[in-house]
Amino acid sequence: MIKGLFFDFYDTLCYVNDAVYFEGKKKMADVLGVEMELFFSEWRKTGMDSLIGKLGTTKERIMKVAFVLGINLSSETAEELEKIDWEYLHNAAELYPNTEKVLNMLKRERFKLGIISNASDTVETLRKKFNLQQYFDVINFSYQLKTKKPDKPIYLTALESLGLTPEESVYTGDGNDSELDTAYDLGFKTILITQKRNDRFRNAESNKYHHEINDISEIFNIINEE
Repeated sequence: MIKGLFFDFYDTLCYVNDAVYFEGKKKMADVLGVEMELFFSEWRKTGMDSLIGKLGTTKERIMKVAFVLGINLSSETAEELEKIDWEYLHNAAELYPNTEKVLNMLKRERFKLGIISNASDTVETLRKKFNLQQYFDVINFSYQLKTKKPDKPIYLTALESLGLTPEESVYTGDGNDSELDTAYDLGFKTILITQKRNDRFRNAESNKYHHEINDISEIFNIINEE
């Protein structure tokens, strides 16, 4: 019997407009006085450390990039750049159609709900924007736990928080970072959701999953089957 449903965040519940996102990165590069391509190349190199909390804040990430680029950056300028990064992500991100409706329906049906997602601290502006706490009983963002998908601990701590077993749970994601493979191996019922997404940041794709849907509303068909 299904008692809990866990979701990835980016490209599953939330879509980030690439054009708006990169307007922000261009603005950050301009403040630093460097070419956008150079700035973004170094920014990407700090991505892993930001996802696992080694660079725990956006400000720390900016300071690291500036150091590598040989730029003497003041704390005030780093904070200005941090605000730009958060602002543009905030403006670029929207929930997919039907997401709020489906989450509210699942809550009414008394399912336990969780997020298991790779994310840096910038996700906090979206936690607030979408008031994620109203829907989810547990939110596991990788930068806070210092572990990321597809490693097992980020899944297992979410299950433990809600007192669930994998067999009682569904995991839905867009398949990036082999996320569905680990969930499948742990015993979750797994769903690949295929919809408009940002392909710029994709890594290893998932190969194992039980079901495939194109819209989050289709999840009810699978729950009823299970």
